[in-house]
Amino acid sequence: MSARPEWYDRNPSQAGIYYSQTNIAPHGNTVRATYTAPSGKKAFVAAGQLDVRRRTAATTLGMVLASLTFAGTIGFQALHENNTVDSRRSIETSVGGVLFAGQALQLQTQDGSTGGAMDYILTALIVEFDA
Repeated sequence: MSARPEWYDRNPSQAGIYYSQTNIAPHGNTVRATYTAPSGKKAFVAAGQLDVRRRTAATTLGMVLASLTFAGTIGFQALHENNTVDSRRSIETSVGGVLFAGQALQLQTQDGSTGGAMDYILTALIVEFDA
């Protein structure tokens, strides 16, 4: 009887999700990209990046969030509360979460300001493998 191979030896393949947009007006929580682990697979969330930049000043500053959530839980988020044009909040991390078949990874944004606009770059690197 042979031992079961490690996850990285069980037919691995890379996947990823990406969202990039400029000049986005204030908005409620919005899902920008979604990845769902396929049937018969698991997915290792290897890394993620959230980059938020103030493009134009808000009339009234509100909290700006970019989030990576997996299986309904916040993995990490970038919080931006600066009204200075060109101010930026950027987070890169190795997340390390695992999604089971049917579970979703989402990239989300939210801006509680009045007026102004933001730029967003959100990414996640995923390694799928046989369950």
